[in-house]
Amino acid sequence: MGELSPGFHGTARDLVSRLSPGQYPTESFPVLSAGPTPHVPADRWSFTVTGETGESRTWTWEEMMALPQRSPSPTSTA
Repeated sequence: MGELSPGFHGTARDLVSRLSPGQYPTESFPVLSAGPTPHVPADRWSFTVTGETGESRTWTWEEMMALPQRSPSPTSTA
């Protein structure tokens, strides 16, 4: 058995007691939500990033979908 990391603080049961209402433990990518996911029509959807300089860049749904995409690939465990 490997060594425990310095950040180890107990079991998963302890984790459950520290979660906020509406959150749950997961082994996969964590998704934090405070309520139901709203439906936003694609023609009204936008994504805006504002840099440290205050300059903003906004993409529509169509522009985001036109960006290069790739499927996730399994990572090596070796």
